[in-house]
Amino acid sequence: MNNAIMLVHNRPMLTNQAIRSFLGNSKFDWSLTVVDDGSHYQTGILLEGFARHAPNMRVVRHAHPTRNTAFNRNLGVYWSEHFFGRGDWLYLSDNDAYFTPSWDLVMVRAMQEVGHEYLLLGPYRHPYHQPHDIGRPTMNVGGHMYQVVSTDAVQGIGWLLAWTSWDKFGALIEHKGEGHGTNQSEDFEWCQRVVKAGFKVGSVEPHVVYNCGVTGSDGKPSPGSERMNKVEGVYYE
Repeated sequence: MNNAIMLVHNRPMLTNQAIRSFLGNSKFDWSLTVVDDGSHYQTGILLEGFARHAPNMRVVRHAHPTRNTAFNRNLGVYWSEHFFGRGDWLYLSDNDAYFTPSWDLVMVRAMQEVGHEYLLLGPYRHPYHQPHDIGRPTMNVGGHMYQVVSTDAVQGIGWLLAWTSWDKFGALIEHKGEGHGTNQSEDFEWCQRVVKAGFKVGSVEPHVVYNCGVTGSDGKPSPGSERMNKVEGVYYE
C-alpha cells in the first residue's frame, strides 16, 4: 500500500471534493493521512466522517492553526509511516485538488519511465514554472499520450516520489525567500536540493490532478488562479 499525505485548513467543499476524488479515482491502493491545521468545526466534522468509513484513512489534527506547511508535511509523512508502514510511493497533496480517474496510474508509469533522472514528479505544472527541456519523453497510458517535462520546482498540490528520495534529501524546511509567491515556498527549497544534486524534478502533462484553489486559506487569490483550468463537475470556493 502506497502512502499519501493531504494538508487541510478549512475550505470544507474543496476538502470534501479532494478526498472523494482521491478515494474514488485512484487505481492503486493508498493510505491517506490527513493533517488538519486547526480547521473550523465544519471541516473537522467532515474529516471525522471520512475517517469513520475509510479504513485506510487517518486524521492528525492541530487544535489551533500552525500555518507551517513544512512542519505539517513532515508530520504527515511521519504519521503515515507510523500508521500504515511504507509502500513503494509517497504522494504529498493539498486539499484544493481534484484527482482525475486513474491519475496515479499515469504518475507511477511516468516515474517508472524517467525515474533514473527525475526524483520528483508533479501531476501538473504551476504557471510560474515553465519547462526547461525541449526533448520530452512521451508515453501511452490507457490510450492517452502524456509527457514529462522538467521544471525548477513542483508545487505542493502534488508530489510523487519514492521513499528512498525522501530519506536521501531529508525533511522540508520552512523557507522564507526575499520575493513573493513560489520562491518563498519550502517546496521550492526542497526541489532545489534535488536539482543541485544533479537530478531533475518535473511534471506530467496534460494534467492528471487539477488545482481548484481559487483563494488561499487567508481569502486572498492564489498565485496563478486566473490561469487555472476550470473542470466540469468541480466546485470552486
